Amino acid sequence: MKKIYYKTILFIILTITILSQSVIYASMADFTDEQADKKLEQEQTQWKQEQEERINKSSNNYLKSLKINDYEIVPNFDKQTINYKIEKEIDSENIIVEAEADDEKASVDGTGKILLNSGENNITINVTAENGMVRTYYVKVIKKLNKNVSLKALKIYTEENSNLEIEPEFNEETFEYNCTVKNYINNVNIDATSNVDNAKIEISGNDNLKEGLNQILIKVSLDDENKVVYKINVNKEKATNDTELKENEIKYEIFIPIIIAIVCVLIMIIYKKIKKTR
Repeated sequence: MKKIYYKTILFIILTITILSQSVIYASMADFTDEQADKKLEQEQTQWKQEQEERINKSSNNYLKSLKINDYEIVPNFDKQTINYKIEKEIDSENIIVEAEADDEKASVDGTGKILLNSGENNITINVTAENGMVRTYYVKVIKKLNKNVSLKALKIYTEENSNLEIEPEFNEETFEYNCTVKNYINNVNIDATSNVDNAKIEISGNDNLKEGLNQILIKVSLDDENKVVYKINVNKEKATNDTELKENEIKYEIFIPIIIAIVCVLIMIIYKKIKKTR
C-alpha cells in the first residue's frame, strides 16, 4: 500500500514539473519565433516604405546662412560646420536666431526669439530636407550668471533608490547634464538643494519617460529677476528582444511557486491518508 502511495506522489510531482516546464519553454519559443519574426517583418516594411518615400526627393539639409542679432558667432558660418558659439557673455533675456535653408524645399526649426536661462544655453537649429533627413546646428550661448541663487547639490535616482550617474559631475555653474536609464525605468526622482534657504525649486519632466531623449528641467528662483534653470537630458534605452524576453520569463516564473504549493498540498493529503491506513 505504501509503495502505491509513494509512486503516486512521485508521478504527480514529475507530471506537474514536466507540464510547467513545457508551458514556460513553449511560451518562450512562441515569443522568440512568432513575435520576433513579426517585429522584424514590421521593421522591414517600415524601412521599405521610408526608402520609397525618399526616392527622387532632395536630401539637402544644409543651412545657407545663420545669424544671431547683434552678436558674432565663432567660427564664421560655413554650412559644413555645425558647432558655433558666442564668445562673450550676454546680458539680455533673449536672442533672435535667423537662419535660411540652402534648399527651398527644406524646412528650418529653432529660429526666432529664444529665451535664455542664466549660465550656459545650447541653441539647436534643425534643418529637415525634403526626404526627411535632419541636420542639426548648435550655438552655445552664455548668459551672465546670477550669483544670488543656484543649486548646491543635485542627485538623480530611480524609484528603487538606485543612484544614477550624470555627466559631467555636478557643479553649480554647469547647467546641463546627461544621463542614461534602462528601458523599464518610467520615472526618476530628483534631489535638488539650493544655496538659498527660501528659494523655490520646481522640477518637471521626470515622470512618464519615453524611449529616447527626455529633458528634465529644474527651476530655482527667488523672484522674477533671481532665477536659474538646470537641465538633465535623460536617454531612455530602446526596448530590445532580450528585454521583452526577460519580461516574458518573469511572468512565467510567477507560476513556479503556485505549482510548488499545489504539490505540497497534495503530498500532505496523501500523507494523511497513509497515516489513516496504518
